[in-house]
Amino acid sequence: MASVELERKSVGHIGNPLQRLLTAHEVAQILNVSTAWVYDHADRKQPRLPIVRLGKAVRFRPADIHAFIEKMIRSPAQ
Repeated sequence: MASVELERKSVGHIGNPLQRLLTAHEVAQILNVSTAWVYDHADRKQPRLPIVRLGKAVRFRPADIHAFIEKMIRSPAQ
């Protein structure tokens, strides 16, 4: 499951501010999408993925990816 994979990639608890940042490739694996999709949604397309920019490098906080997944969950139509 994505949240289990997400927790394994962090240095500690998912809320830890010193957690290891994820690459676009790692986020793509977690979300089961292409790396191009991750870059598109980090930069210009909706829904937006929150990013951490380090010079030209783009990284992602595991907590932000977890929150993105939770936000995307939709309940079945009633």
